[in-house]
Amino acid sequence: MREQIGDQMTMERLFEGTVLENISLGRDLATFENVKWAIENLGLNDFIKKLPEGYNTMINTQGRGLPESTVTKLLLARSVATKPKLLFLENTFEHLGEKDCKQIIDFITAKQHGWTMVTVSSNKYLAKLSDKIIVLKAGEISAIGTYDELKDSGSFKTDSNA
Repeated sequence: MREQIGDQMTMERLFEGTVLENISLGRDLATFENVKWAIENLGLNDFIKKLPEGYNTMINTQGRGLPESTVTKLLLARSVATKPKLLFLENTFEHLGEKDCKQIIDFITAKQHGWTMVTVSSNKYLAKLSDKIIVLKAGEISAIGTYDELKDSGSFKTDSNA
């Protein structure tokens, strides 16, 4: 069941190991082809090409020395490399620039992936592409609807990142 769920939660970290090990985590469904697919779609090709040993390059614990945006993308690659049926993301877009953010949101929300995605985010662009938004206030549901239904109601606040 674990291979059917992808997640990138706030507490996720990279560990000391190769790029490939950090993404695949030894999971059968995280084949090298699937890892490459994730890397390509998350805009990490240039990063991999610049590494001395490509996918076999060692990464420091918690990705020390890497830009936060790269760490975020590697962790997201880990979450999608099994092509899960259910994808959980928590504040994934905080450390990404607007261009990367939109590219990644377009990728993860593309219908062809077939996964169900649950996110915790205040990203306006993601909200616009979401089928349903559930707004929580003080742990209680305060509103449910589409972006268009909720945008003028004052029910939720979005960031201006995208």
